[in-house]
Amino acid sequence: MAGVTQMLYKIYGKYRPSGDNLKFSDWYIAFLFCKSMYTALSFSWDVRMDWGLLRSKEKGKYGLRDKLHYPAWCYYWCIFWDCVLKCTWMIAAGLDSKQ
Repeated sequence: MAGVTQMLYKIYGKYRPSGDNLKFSDWYIAFLFCKSMYTALSFSWDVRMDWGLLRSKEKGKYGLRDKLHYPAWCYYWCIFWDCVLKCTWMIAAGLDSKQ
């Protein structure tokens, strides 16, 4: 869905005509909403299902799984960078100057 809304806002433009009070087009707003939801779902799926994290209740392993193969800091570092890299689409969406 995010891809379809992205295509439509690329075709019809990011901004509304200059006489309108609202700045961004409906397609651009729909694209931002769909892409944000996709990013949140994808990140949570990676952390919970693919990596098996956020399951342990042991002390010192908050948010991690019971059996660790690497030091705990490594998992937190990967979670952080997974989130950052999944949000890089925001740079391109904000820099797009098509009118």
